[in-house]
Amino acid sequence: MAKRTEKNFNISQAEAASLKQRDNGRSDPEGVFPRLEYEEASSVNNLARGTKRVNVELGGATSDIDLDLKKEPVSSYPNSQVKETASGHIVEYDDTPGGERIMIRHKSGSGVEMRADGSMVYGSTNNTIRVTAHDEKVIVDGDGELHYNGNLKLKVSGDFDLEVGGDFNVKVDGDVEQTVKRGYIQDIGGSKEVQVLGGKSETIGGDVMNFIHGNSNEIIKRAKGLFVGEDQNNNTGGTLFMTAEKEITYTSKSINVVASSLALTGDSGTIGGEEIVMYAKTAHIPRVNSTSIHASQGIIADVGMTAPTFNGNLSGNANTAGKAATAALGPAAGSAQSSVSFSEATNKNTQQPTQSLMNSALENSSVAIKRVSIDDDAALFNQLNKLEHYGGVSTTDLNTAQIRSKLRDPNNARNKIFIGACIADGTLSPHVSRLSPAALGRTIGKDKVAVRGGKPLGRSRNPTKLYKSNKITNVRTDYYVDPKFNPVNQVSAGIPITSRTRLAPGVSMAKFVSAHGDPVTLTHILDDNERLRLAKQYVLHADVLKLINSSSAPLQFKNFRLVPIEGLYRAESGENLDVSDGINYLMSRGQTVVYELINNKGELAVEKTFDLAVYFKDNLNYQKMILDYDNFNPDDSLNVQIIITMPEITPPYNIAYKNVFETRYNNITQATNELIEVLRTDEKPEELLT
Repeated sequence: MAKRTEKNFNISQAEAASLKQRDNGRSDPEGVFPRLEYEEASSVNNLARGTKRVNVELGGATSDIDLDLKKEPVSSYPNSQVKETASGHIVEYDDTPGGERIMIRHKSGSGVEMRADGSMVYGSTNNTIRVTAHDEKVIVDGDGELHYNGNLKLKVSGDFDLEVGGDFNVKVDGDVEQTVKRGYIQDIGGSKEVQVLGGKSETIGGDVMNFIHGNSNEIIKRAKGLFVGEDQNNNTGGTLFMTAEKEITYTSKSINVVASSLALTGDSGTIGGEEIVMYAKTAHIPRVNSTSIHASQGIIADVGMTAPTFNGNLSGNANTAGKAATAALGPAAGSAQSSVSFSEATNKNTQQPTQSLMNSALENSSVAIKRVSIDDDAALFNQLNKLEHYGGVSTTDLNTAQIRSKLRDPNNARNKIFIGACIADGTLSPHVSRLSPAALGRTIGKDKVAVRGGKPLGRSRNPTKLYKSNKITNVRTDYYVDPKFNPVNQVSAGIPITSRTRLAPGVSMAKFVSAHGDPVTLTHILDDNERLRLAKQYVLHADVLKLINSSSAPLQFKNFRLVPIEGLYRAESGENLDVSDGINYLMSRGQTVVYELINNKGELAVEKTFDLAVYFKDNLNYQKMILDYDNFNPDDSLNVQIIITMPEITPPYNIAYKNVFETRYNNITQATNELIEVLRTDEKPEELLT
């Protein structure tokens, strides 16, 4: 049994001075050894005796990723050999049946652990750096999951070969930008489908060649323009058929139409011109207006001909006849002349293109005008663009997490078209309008909650003593920002604000911009000052993450991870956000972030989230905190999130915190300045309504 005794300082001054040197490994100038946990107790390490269990620090998992860590028994003495240094480094060799493991752990919590089932666990509470001087090969016989909560940059100096034996699925919530300096080759064995909700622009510096072995159909609902700077050739092996409901216009300095059989018909219009020469066999024309008619053989008229002067021989009767040179006038009936003989041209008759015939041809024949009707009711367009389907709330399909985000705005929550569509799609519970939860648990008021400290202060013999924080409302302070991560300094240095802008160690803008629930990008924010303002706001939220996702986090949250599920919000073109106190509006300004607490199975920690809200209430400054429960999931399961709103920063970094909080259920306030726990229930949804 180790028992503290008074130290004998009856030593030389030189020896006493040497003992004050902490780096000599033999001194105890602060008098902390033996530690309190070993006073009046066995000096055998607690890990070896099984009274304490320590693992490599991992925190929680992330959404939908299960770390699959099996619970292991504590060590049984004397099966475990433990070496723990003065600063807290641990090396453990454990032979406890069913819990055999080897662990090397740094005092910060980083380390490596070889577990009883053969699993290798690596954990780093700070950065991880790996350098391989030569080649590296990795073989994984099972499945793999890789999740970066921040940005990822992959640079390959040589070739990058990627082979996928099955499907290759890529989902990008932001933009995709590709830069290819040389060729781009695609070989697709099956079909290719492309859907573009917005516009499409393509610029090609060289030639374009499309070779299609099958049919090609192009359907355009609106106008189409084609501009060709030089020549254009349209060659068709079969029939070229063109119709227009209104009008076709061809204009050019020279137009050539050549055919072995030509039909040019119409019930009205004009054919010809001042210098037009016409060659034809037969003309069926009721009237010819001409200054001169020349016939090498003759002209036959069934009714009559009228002209001021006739040159040549005439056969027939004339109503009047003028003087011919000095000859006397003939009789009234005309003068008798010698007969004129000529060969009559062959007559040919076809169907006369009358107005009724033309109308029939234009409407009912094989060459009739094709009436074009393209998606008049917009059914096809609405399958692509969901704006009408969702009542103006979104242009794309929404999952439950995104619907939850949209419903935070009061205007969207009152949108019956939007809610009805989501219920019909099966992405929202039909009990979305339930006013109150079925079962309640713990209740915490505004008074501070007594908590136990995570680290002993001084030599207190009661390390489990309860204490209360001195947190108050309406706190005004000047916020200190580490110069290394101050966005103002980065902009002053000429570094633009992007998703890679670092706000704290291990925390970048990407955590709040490309959040899991309703991700957006910064591309729509063109104003550099607005980007800077957002970065400054997210510095406050970076502190929220550090409070839980760090090696110094409270013990009760060691195996959990705090994840920003909704960050920067961008309203759709049809959305009208509530600017009075709307959460989505505050998210669009970077003040509000929605968080979820995830356990090491990748699941939402519903019960633990209430504990986290209580902890935040007493240990975090904020403008407003909402413990937000809902049953929006299609299976009516309980969901819980913590919504933190930070005050707007007054330049440079002056902040006034109100520290108010409330509990909500299905977006309805249940209590103000009171945290109420909503419990899971196995009752059927119909029973919950009662």
